[in-house]
Amino acid sequence: YPPGFPLLLAAAQVLTGRQGAALYVPAILGMLGILSTFALGAVLFDRWVGLVGAGVIALTPTYLSASTSPWSDLASTVFVTGGIALYLWGQSLSVEREKWSAVASAGGGGLVVYSFFIRYTSAVALLPLVLYVLVTQRRDVFRRTTHRLFGGVIILGLLGVLGFNRVYYGGFLTTGYSPRHGWYTWPAFSLRYALGPSPVGGRSLIAAIETLRENLGWLLIPGLIGLMTMSRRERLFTAGLILSFTLFYGLYAFAPRDVNARLLLPTFPAVALTVACGLRYGVLRWGGDKKGRLWTLAGGVFLVVALGWPLPDRLHALQERNEGARQHVQAVQALVEHTEPDAIFLAYALNDPIFFYGKRISLFYRRMPPLDPVTDTYRRDELESRLIEVVTQLLHRSVPVYYVQGSDPPFADSLDILRRHFSLYPQEGTNPLVYRVQE
Repeated sequence: YPPGFPLLLAAAQVLTGRQGAALYVPAILGMLGILSTFALGAVLFDRWVGLVGAGVIALTPTYLSASTSPWSDLASTVFVTGGIALYLWGQSLSVEREKWSAVASAGGGGLVVYSFFIRYTSAVALLPLVLYVLVTQRRDVFRRTTHRLFGGVIILGLLGVLGFNRVYYGGFLTTGYSPRHGWYTWPAFSLRYALGPSPVGGRSLIAAIETLRENLGWLLIPGLIGLMTMSRRERLFTAGLILSFTLFYGLYAFAPRDVNARLLLPTFPAVALTVACGLRYGVLRWGGDKKGRLWTLAGGVFLVVALGWPLPDRLHALQERNEGARQHVQAVQALVEHTEPDAIFLAYALNDPIFFYGKRISLFYRRMPPLDPVTDTYRRDELESRLIEVVTQLLHRSVPVYYVQGSDPPFADSLDILRRHFSLYPQEGTNPLVYRVQE
């Protein structure tokens, strides 16, 4: 994966000296995301819109889930939103405060660039941002040093991403998601995935719209009102940000629903601010007299009910998720507790928890088949020779080797391959079944 999010997790561990500190990073990022939404709203609209928008995003189910899970999507959202807010704030300063504007532009550019190193797709946010700046600043875009400074930082960051890819993955446009590094050989993006099936689900545009509807519920109404009543410049950025990521992931093979709803997190700050704008319009439209105060009160009640009514169910769902994760961790720890500390596990799907919670090394053997660039398929016929060679070397070095039967049927006949060349001994009381591999 790109290095940005792992570096944040590692920094928490290094600074505190506690491995478990990494698990607090998502919650901290969740709070920073709320603050960055407020900051973006205050810069684009006013502090009231920013405050209400922050409250809306904080209680949406996908945001709640991402703020309590170690996914990189929230981290990239926080950095790109905070960076854009800082940059736009710098542009709002007077000429007399040009020094602070330059600092804000460079800092905002740095935050946006770091979001690229967390998730490459954060760069999608540049399209609506560039259009917004061109429309609002016009000729000043090329005159003000701060704009050139921000643009220069972004360009250097993009070149840095290409350089990292070249050094680490082997090509300027090669990533950890490239087929040569074990990803899928079918296209990640396609027009047919929008409304039709993909190898892993598909109908992604439909799923994206459903995810936004499920997160907002009745708040869709003030959200649409907000989009219609805000200024053209404001709409250019907020609607542009929402549409850019919605259409982008609407063409992705993995539909943005359920756990993959997190893919749409970059749209959530803009979505929350449109809701706040719609509520502000209602207050300003009918506020002022006694009847207006009733409308204001009704709007406040509507917001509280829309956000608070489903909250207990959402928190209950998170508790069930946490309990399921806790049981999963305990099962993995039980899986390895009677094995040697230097044991190596051949695992299909439990690699990360075996390493993090089980304190054992895991061999991701399904990445062994090489990619054939001619046929654009993986040479599974080479798995046997590679797997046998590695296991043989480990056993000759007296390293304990275990095989976890993580799929049914096992990946590429891996279990039968090991049986043909080694002796396998099932370990008692393990679920999934674990075999000790010996010569």
